This record gives sequence, structure tokens and C-alpha cells, in this order.
Amino acid sequence: MNVGAPSAKVVEHEGEYSRDATGRFLTLDEVEELHIRRVITETKKNKGEICDILGISRPTFERKLEKYNIPFERE
Repeated sequence: MNVGAPSAKVVEHEGEYSRDATGRFLTLDEVEELHIRRVITETKKNKGEICDILGISRPTFERKLEKYNIPFERE
């Protein structure tokens, strides 16, 4: 299930979110983007479950998808 790749400058480093491939600490926005992408993948794109896990409303979730250019289509 592909939810698109994170922004080019943001990569998961050894299974953690705190640093990029060069060792630079990630910003909170970068960490949030990675976390949202992981939750989408792990929940098989179930919006209700995603929002519960993230602790946000569906409208907020939709805004974050747009903010991070995350494609979201149920398969």
C-alpha cells in the first residue's frame, strides 16, 4: 500500500524519526509527516482509525494530507 514518499529531504533513518540520512535533526513538521505516512500505511487507510491514533479530527487530517501532499485514495 503506497501512500507516496515523504518530501525529498525527509527520510526515515534506521527506523527512527529524529534524524535524516545526513544525521541532521528533523523539524517537527518533518517528523509529523513521517508519522502520518506510517500510520496511514499501518491502518490500511482507515480514516477513523487514523484519526483516533493521531488524536485529530477528520477535517484536521484532511488539512494535513494537503499540507504534506500525501495522496490518499482507498484501494
